[in-house]
Amino acid sequence: MKKITVFIVSMWFFIFGIVVNVNATDVSGIINTDTTWDLTGSPYTITDTIQVIDGVTLTIEPGVVINGLPNGGGYYIELWGNLIAVGTENLPVIFNYLGINIKKDSASIAIIRHCEIYGGIIYGKYQGTLTIQDSIFYGGWPVIENGNCLIERNVFTGSSGIFLQTSEQSVIRNNVFNNNGERNIEESIYIRTNCSQTIIEKNTFMNTENVNVKIYSSDNTCNIIAQYNYWGTTDTSKIDQMIYDHNDDYNVGTVYYLPILSEPDIDTPFYQLNSPPIADAGPDQIVFDTLTFDASESSDPDEDTLTYEWQVQHATEPSISYLLEGEIVTLPDLETGFYNVTLTVTDFEGASDTDDMFFSATGLKGDFDFDGDVDGEDLSEFSENFGW
Repeated sequence: MKKITVFIVSMWFFIFGIVVNVNATDVSGIINTDTTWDLTGSPYTITDTIQVIDGVTLTIEPGVVINGLPNGGGYYIELWGNLIAVGTENLPVIFNYLGINIKKDSASIAIIRHCEIYGGIIYGKYQGTLTIQDSIFYGGWPVIENGNCLIERNVFTGSSGIFLQTSEQSVIRNNVFNNNGERNIEESIYIRTNCSQTIIEKNTFMNTENVNVKIYSSDNTCNIIAQYNYWGTTDTSKIDQMIYDHNDDYNVGTVYYLPILSEPDIDTPFYQLNSPPIADAGPDQIVFDTLTFDASESSDPDEDTLTYEWQVQHATEPSISYLLEGEIVTLPDLETGFYNVTLTVTDFEGASDTDDMFFSATGLKGDFDFDGDVDGEDLSEFSENFGW
């Protein structure tokens, strides 16, 4: 089986590219001549919508990083012309929080190959062609409302899968779908309207608990051929539960899924299931008025880059609470009392783990032995009085 590898260089840009814009290029507005975004200008930061006009091609070279805004931000690359975003296995093109909108009735040719898409959407309602191959979607998703498309040898993880609403030919082949269900869409492949020319074959569906293929159409003649896929099981009764079609709603068509594969197809990317991180908030503590939280003992079996969030709550004063971010972070000027702390550690695929700790603070007025200063004797007094 072919293997798609996420290289450290790409993760560096994803995690740090938005924050550290060394030699970054800000881009916006209309592109009216053939244009190439290369490594020299990378990362490119979209500061407003990009529009590629009819007859013009935007080419994005291997290794280039394009940054939008977290949570979408409303910025798109709008295509009336063409987009060629082709990386390599070692140097993928990175899209961070960005939409690509292939405009209605355009004859655009869009080729997305060896790319990594973090968040965002690829939206198409066009008369041209869309090709997405050998790429990884972390939270992003393609929405095809019209036009031909080839979606092949990709990995969709933590995303909304594929949304189809087109009567043109669509081929969805040799993809891996894992842990999808963002945007309140639980299906890996969601089919709306007459998509009888859709071919779904040789894909791997890793989550056997979800509906993976769903027809949502009022046309009960909209039948789908989904043969020779690997469903993570050979139990047809379980596969029936992974499909929503005429057997669940008489208004919609039927998904014909037999025969099935007993193992992933040789040309489907190898994808190792993500292991969640292990959170370690450190030991319980007694402090005066300042505490440094340290999550450096937290780890990830896959050696993913982690994010850290600390929720700090005073035990008896609900109004005293803090939300901190960072692996090591210091909180000064603490009020006297007991505090409950929850550390949440999250990897880049959204898997997380929590760990709790407890600490006591003598506070700024921590002269418990009433000798006019705050020192180690006060800490001993505090510990003895409160059972530490």
